[in-house]
Amino acid sequence: CGRFTDPATERSGLIYQLHDITSRRLAEDQLHHVAFHDSLTDLANRKRFNERLGTAVERNRSDAGQGFAVMFLDLDHFTVVNDIAGHDAGDDVLRHVARLLESHVRQIGWAARLGGDEFAVVLPGCALARGQAVAEQLRAAVHAWEPSYQGRSFTLGVSIGLVVLDASLQDVPSV
Repeated sequence: CGRFTDPATERSGLIYQLHDITSRRLAEDQLHHVAFHDSLTDLANRKRFNERLGTAVERNRSDAGQGFAVMFLDLDHFTVVNDIAGHDAGDDVLRHVARLLESHVRQIGWAARLGGDEFAVVLPGCALARGQAVAEQLRAAVHAWEPSYQGRSFTLGVSIGLVVLDASLQDVPSV
């Protein structure tokens, strides 16, 4: 934006210069997404998990500690799929499990892939009984799915650790 005066007419006015930054903004959004999401499953990655968990811990301390549940999940028998059916099949399993986790917790919390076959779920404002019920739903859903690759079916399981955190928790490492 700049002012001008026409010497011949002595009229003055403003000049506006507009720039379309749509492509730059889209590129920045894409970089942010890549930095904070797992490329295979599109869930939050470990870095984003730690950030969001830190925010949840801080909010929990400042909101008189409503508490929240954190689950750590590790797929059982995943290496069998990788070893027998190959890494493409293993990647397919990880993507499917990610979608399954998201579909079960989307309305009440969020999920992340921490790496390998390890995932996490955070459920804000969740008491122990509700956390246990969600964990059981997740366990049953993973177990009920029988992936089939190269003419062979596989049975998966998931080990789930669950803790309900209160306002005494001070930081992410203590989680």
